[in-house]
Amino acid sequence: MNDAPVATALSALPDHAALRVVPACPALDAAAAADASAAMVKLFSQFQREGRCQSAAIEVLGDGHLLLLAWLGPALSGCSHDKINHLLQHLGQRHGRRLLDAPPLVVEVEGVIQHLSHAEFKDLVRQGRLGSHDYAWDSMASTLGDWRLAGRRPLAEHWLSPLLQRALSAP
Repeated sequence: MNDAPVATALSALPDHAALRVVPACPALDAAAAADASAAMVKLFSQFQREGRCQSAAIEVLGDGHLLLLAWLGPALSGCSHDKINHLLQHLGQRHGRRLLDAPPLVVEVEGVIQHLSHAEFKDLVRQGRLGSHDYAWDSMASTLGDWRLAGRRPLAEHWLSPLLQRALSAP
């Protein structure tokens, strides 16, 4: 058991820490972000007491569009992930946010962060409103190091680049 408190900053954890990026649609306002962070800190503190993780950090980024959960220790069990999902579902219902089923692509369209389906992404590309110079957020990063390297980058350098290229070349 580790008596250190759950960290509140991602900077407190090393690159190899596991990561879950949770898109929030619509974005978490300050009150919802504080509530979600406090609830996740409480859950990860329980995980820490039970020896499921050594330390953890919770942060809300992207103007409330992303909730990042990072932890150090062994891979979490299915039961632990179920507890996280249950809490996310509860928080989503309480604050009127989609946390488990938000559209998967998080991009900046004309400087505004949006959550898009693949079809919406393709439509915006075809309309010329979204291109290689626009930024995307990596909702698939699985380690903190991956996030630090490529958490937000231009679409031309993002894992969404092939989707962008297909949409650009479609008739």
